[in-house]
Amino acid sequence: MPTYQNDDNNNHNINNINNLEQDLSSDTPAKLSPVSPSFDLSLDNALLPFLKAVQNTDNPTGARRLPPVEKWSPKHTVPFNMQIRDNGEWWHDGTKMTRQSLVDLFASVLWVEVGDDGKKRHFLRTPSHQYEISVVDAPLLVVAVDVVADDGEMWLEFSTTHGDKIRLSKKNPLYFQKFSKDNGTKEERLYIDVRHHLTAKIANNVRYHLLTLGELCEQGDEVVLVLQSGGEKFYLAQKF
Repeated sequence: MPTYQNDDNNNHNINNINNLEQDLSSDTPAKLSPVSPSFDLSLDNALLPFLKAVQNTDNPTGARRLPPVEKWSPKHTVPFNMQIRDNGEWWHDGTKMTRQSLVDLFASVLWVEVGDDGKKRHFLRTPSHQYEISVVDAPLLVVAVDVVADDGEMWLEFSTTHGDKIRLSKKNPLYFQKFSKDNGTKEERLYIDVRHHLTAKIANNVRYHLLTLGELCEQGDEVVLVLQSGGEKFYLAQKF
């Protein structure tokens, strides 16, 4: 069971985060300032060397490489002042993170734990620590959908802002879920699971694009959008 550490000085300096990107492009990791020793030590000694090794390994497929977070068993949980907002933006200490390469770095170590009550807790995970962050809705955002051919089959392939590729399948279906907005109203939103129970919200422009890729059919009293992917049919009955 991870222990929960509550640092007295929880205002992590944004320069520490910016230094992470410099580390990834340098043969000699930068010296991080000692604002939060547990945060710096974990990332500098555990996460960054792994990411640097992955980046320096030839990858002829061009596919995105992800750390094996599912194999890590961190013993410590630390609160971290970072939030993924409803529109997919990442914010740290009240500052929007604008370097996409840096945001992608953090997204590669996203982890989620689902409690018995169904509530989700999101983390940035390293082999020794996991840093709990705030997520307004889904931690990932799908911004494009394409039709791709693979071994004679046509697939609907969704892309996130971080370069994740998810094909519509029985393992990764689309589904609607209600989201409670700040004004108290609820909104039907479309999602797809990506990896390790991490969820991606389908952006509205992608939802509308799906209408051009599928077929609208009447099914009883409902109008259903029928999508085909990998030789299978998928049915979406909710209102677009």
